[in-house]
Amino acid sequence: MNWSASEAKRGGYPDFMSKEVAEQPEAIERLLANRLGESGIVLDELNMTDDEIAAIDRIYVIACGTSYHVGLIAKDIIEGWAKIPVSVEIASEFSYANVLATENTLCVVITQSGETADTLASARRMKAMGCRVFSICNVIGCTAAREADGTIYVQAGPEICVASTKAYTSQMTAAFLFALYLAHHTGRMTLDEVRAKYEALCEVPDAVRERVQGLFACGMATDDETRATIREVWERHHVLIDTHTAVGMHVLAGREADCPRVCLSTASPFKFPADVLGALGADVAGRDGFACMDELERISGIAAPAQLSHLRDAEVLHEAVCEVDAMPAFVEDACARLLA
Repeated sequence: MNWSASEAKRGGYPDFMSKEVAEQPEAIERLLANRLGESGIVLDELNMTDDEIAAIDRIYVIACGTSYHVGLIAKDIIEGWAKIPVSVEIASEFSYANVLATENTLCVVITQSGETADTLASARRMKAMGCRVFSICNVIGCTAAREADGTIYVQAGPEICVASTKAYTSQMTAAFLFALYLAHHTGRMTLDEVRAKYEALCEVPDAVRERVQGLFACGMATDDETRATIREVWERHHVLIDTHTAVGMHVLAGREADCPRVCLSTASPFKFPADVLGALGADVAGRDGFACMDELERISGIAAPAQLSHLRDAEVLHEAVCEVDAMPAFVEDACARLLA
């Protein structure tokens, strides 16, 4: 994937975390595109013959940090589908490990940058022992890719934020493709089974997209008008409209911990803590986000707009996207009544 300078900009998002969370569905779709052919999963990057794959006696997955957790998932699905033993190793500790490897052992290194020193050292050790090395990484032309026998690029694009989002989910997608490829080429899974699992995997981007839309309820992370409304409520009433999500907390004006807070978003399934619900009364502490609108109505005496009524229904939790115009206006009026 060729990156442009514009991809390293926020693109209208309040921070890179918000941007990269929102980019996950497209990143997964890019990696899945054209990966199913007439004979199964297309993974030419592995550069191994059917006989070489059939001879694999063990797989070592080596990684650090977030990539290590992808490795743990890879172990589960490879052993479950391809029936090949997998060891997952933290790269920084691998130099002390007793490695049981043969010429038929495959080493898989997972690294976002492809430049992690411990991971590179581990891959070189395995190669010196006669093992084939396959890398899963994000940066074209990185050291891990240059030194490996084969590489699958996850095509996630630049990840600026320290906390991994789209690179992590793309690495997981690559791990699933790799596991399906091994399972089919070792005879553990039929072509029909591979197709069924690939089709299920292709449903993931829409599922992620739906969840991401919930995180951005009320347009708080992307809509300038909504953020302006939040700021106005803060300035006029000293009340913080709080979504209590990582995304929402980054875009709110006036984040003083001791100010009154009103929970606005009902799209999040997480429990709102007592300090946030304190503005609505101690009796609602510990209740979930759906209680917030009800309690705000009860205490302020103002009824929520009819078009927001669907937000009370847990059955449509995944569809709960607050109208930008209606919800802030309701909260502003209720806050004014509360603080009068």
